[in-house]
Amino acid sequence: KLEAKSVTHQRELNKGLENKIISLQQRLTEAKEESKSLRSKVEKGVEMSVELVKLKKIEEESKIKGWKIKELEEERRSVQAELEHEREDKADLVTEKARSEEEWANAQVTHKEDMGKLKEELENSKKLVEASSQIDLEQVSR
Repeated sequence: KLEAKSVTHQRELNKGLENKIISLQQRLTEAKEESKSLRSKVEKGVEMSVELVKLKKIEEESKIKGWKIKELEEERRSVQAELEHEREDKADLVTEKARSEEEWANAQVTHKEDMGKLKEELENSKKLVEASSQIDLEQVSR
């Protein structure tokens, strides 16, 4: 009887130990799965950290390029204003040149007219001098 009790007791102990082993195996499997999940999350976290560093670098580069764009836009506006000023100056010079050429042409016409008048006067004066010379010669010969 004692032996039977002892065997039964051993069976119950074995059964309890089996249950405990099964429970521990389940906990171990769960722990392995959780560990695997945590490793995966850590790897993702590291990847995200690397990606975050890249994105911050890209953001900084973007800011720098934005400033450069603003500087270039300002320079373009300045050059555009200078170009407009130069165009206005050119238009003024072209207008002034045309006016000067017109004045020069008018002066040439006036000069030719004056030259014509002076030549005519000179011819008249020569005729008067010749006529006067002939009169003086006639008077001298008389």
